[in-house]
Amino acid sequence: MVKRPYTGEAARGSMSLDTLTRWCMKDNDSETEARARAVRIRRALNTLDVGERRQHRRQVRLQQLWREIGGSVAV
Repeated sequence: MVKRPYTGEAARGSMSLDTLTRWCMKDNDSETEARARAVRIRRALNTLDVGERRQHRRQVRLQQLWREIGGSVAV
């Protein structure tokens, strides 16, 4: 999990690019460098979010299958 700088909260891919840029500016980068860094962070967060959603869907599907199997065996 990626932590937001100075807050310790989890960062998400849905966060605005401006917010990420402001955080990167706190590290005394130029605005151009901060924006480039924010774009890289946002891409990485989006990739993580997609992976988490896939994993969650997979877990839900497995739970559904187990319920179906359990119901058919019990009958």
